[in-house]
Amino acid sequence: MQDLDKALQQIGDIRSQIASSTEFHGFGPAAVATTGVMALTIGVWQHLQPPASTTQYLLQWIVVAAVCSIIVGSEMYSRSRHEHGQLAAALLVRALEQFLPAFACGFMLTAFCFLVAPDTLWMLPGLWQVCVALGLFSAARNLSPTIKLIAAFYFVCGFTVLILSHQAAGLSPWLMAIPFFAGQLMMACALYRQRRNG
Repeated sequence: MQDLDKALQQIGDIRSQIASSTEFHGFGPAAVATTGVMALTIGVWQHLQPPASTTQYLLQWIVVAAVCSIIVGSEMYSRSRHEHGQLAAALLVRALEQFLPAFACGFMLTAFCFLVAPDTLWMLPGLWQVCVALGLFSAARNLSPTIKLIAAFYFVCGFTVLILSHQAAGLSPWLMAIPFFAGQLMMACALYRQRRNG
């Protein structure tokens, strides 16, 4: 029985090693592009509405982010099973491990700003974009090389949005809509090229 356990452990280790060096094909271009279109749509909708409070503005974006996460996550699960077969579980775990620190950081920053320092809520759009950049940088080694450029785009956008938000009297819908629309469309194009070349 010990030999069997040892063999199973070795198989698991081999799968983890293969997963760490395998390019992940679980992200679908259509799902990623959809999230960009959703970002632009909510930006246009917020622009056309009477000015909302900072809290309302951010809560609307949190709902959009949750819906986008469900869209990308569900397609990621189904695509990875189709693309990677028996390695799907190991690659999914690897992808989640890479994105989880950035996701947790964004969640904790949001909770901190809402619960402890509401006067800093204006910083969240820029901080969210920096968190996305860090998640993409972390996952870039298992994705298309172009993802590093997109991560750099989000990183620069995040700090630009922080500067503009600090100077502005209120939060503009475009400070979220434009960076996320452009970033997600660039990522969708990179994933499409990766899929076509692969």
